[in-house]
Amino acid sequence: MVATDLQHLNVPTFGASVRGQTIEIDGVPVGVAGVLHQAVPQAFSVMSDELRKYPKMIVKFIKQFESFLERNYTRVFAVASSGEKNAPTCLRRAGFEFVELDRDGQEVFQWIR
Repeated sequence: MVATDLQHLNVPTFGASVRGQTIEIDGVPVGVAGVLHQAVPQAFSVMSDELRKYPKMIVKFIKQFESFLERNYTRVFAVASSGEKNAPTCLRRAGFEFVELDRDGQEVFQWIR
């Protein structure tokens, strides 16, 4: 993943260092999944409407992201986006486990190697 991939998909990094992966269709970034390097590493993902047309590609990308986590991290947190109905399912497929609801009622997950 490079900075232009994040810019193409309008992903804010909040000034944090980021590592992750990009998925492309015909050389155009259509999704990213990565980790913001903050005091507590936090996973994120963004996908375009174009990528949503290819559910098998999404599942494969989720598994690749899980392998990325296994190679690079020991513990990562994620908050399931309330605007993405499939967020909890995607997080579970990547090996995350539900931890709690935060004070805003959002689902918090963690991944541990």
